[in-house]
Amino acid sequence: YSFMMCQNIEYKEYIKSKWFLVVIGTVISTFLARFIYSFLGAEAVYAVLAGGLYNIGVNGYLTLWAGAFTKTPVDLDSSKMAFGGKKAFNIKTVLISLPQMVLPIALFSLGNHYYSYLTGCLIVGFTGILGILLKEQVFNLIIKAYKSEKYSTLKAYKQT
Repeated sequence: YSFMMCQNIEYKEYIKSKWFLVVIGTVISTFLARFIYSFLGAEAVYAVLAGGLYNIGVNGYLTLWAGAFTKTPVDLDSSKMAFGGKKAFNIKTVLISLPQMVLPIALFSLGNHYYSYLTGCLIVGFTGILGILLKEQVFNLIIKAYKSEKYSTLKAYKQT
């Protein structure tokens, strides 16, 4: 992280590249899952497509935003205890990750309960499309979070 901070890389380019990694992974997994779940019927395919759109348009941004508050470097030594024996959780990342789990379920349940299964999937999918359309505004919010947390993150990564 400190090496990246001393390079001539704009935050926007950094955030976009990370987001595109999420998009590529989501598109590939959605395509594969769509094919596999097509054997279960159209409803399963609708759910997979809606989830893919939601992951690109909402969850990708929430993951990037949570990254601004993650102060624990990844320890790749798997012989240590879980999470490298460090405090890998903090309250900010937990609070940011709750919408990733609860919001799509709530949106789907709302549409499914009052209308139909397809409506629930459409609400989740359109939420993802709305997020994709608001990409630039969301990136600006994420960049503000990264800039405000920059020095505390650098300080945390320098600790051993």
